[in-house]
Amino acid sequence: SRLDSTSMARRSAFLALALALVALAAPWQSLSGVGPTVSLAVPMSRETEDSLPGLEDDPLVRKALKCNACHVLLDELLPALRMERAKKRRELNPDEFIRTTERTCGTARAEYGLQMRNNKVTPVYSKHAAVSRAEGSWISNYIATTCGQIIGDYDEALKEAAFGKLSANDLRATVCQRGKNKTGTRGGDDDDDEDADGLGVCPDDVDWRRVNTHDDGWSSTGETLEDEDVDVDEDQEL
Repeated sequence: SRLDSTSMARRSAFLALALALVALAAPWQSLSGVGPTVSLAVPMSRETEDSLPGLEDDPLVRKALKCNACHVLLDELLPALRMERAKKRRELNPDEFIRTTERTCGTARAEYGLQMRNNKVTPVYSKHAAVSRAEGSWISNYIATTCGQIIGDYDEALKEAAFGKLSANDLRATVCQRGKNKTGTRGGDDDDDEDADGLGVCPDDVDWRRVNTHDDGWSSTGETLEDEDVDVDEDQEL
């Protein structure tokens, strides 16, 4: 049975708002590095703050952040849904589907940060404890709002990829690119029963193997973006 899309959208919007408020209320940086010590939340240093990606000044960096976030979140949502169905040994009902995706969004918001290289923040997301990363503030907010948008607008694509025949790359194209819907629908803002028509945060010629790496092939080339209407993040774990 199909999810109640209106209820789904409302719950997802509330989740994104709640996670965003938590993120904004905690303007801290947690640097997780190699070693047995537990990471401590400390005020972000001026050096680290100055190294944060220039979201307003650099549209390429902004788009890399959004594309990377979209990518890594799909990599979290798919296995979470499959694992939950395996535990239930049956198809998930709408409430179970929603709870699983909301829980995954909350976990991603708490675990992911932006990798540090040479004491500077990069647009690459990671959740690995052995990787130095900056967390909190707008970084967590990016993850939270993007995840809320994905589970609110693309639930049918998620189900088809998790339990059907839609490939992972086709899911990424459907959700993260513009006009790349592979599910047979052409959704839009007025289509409550269909998935939206792509977030448009990843380039049309993106190489998914290089997304959320330090050599993604498009944000680091100095190219100029003609379309700066970007709303979401995508990331991929190293």
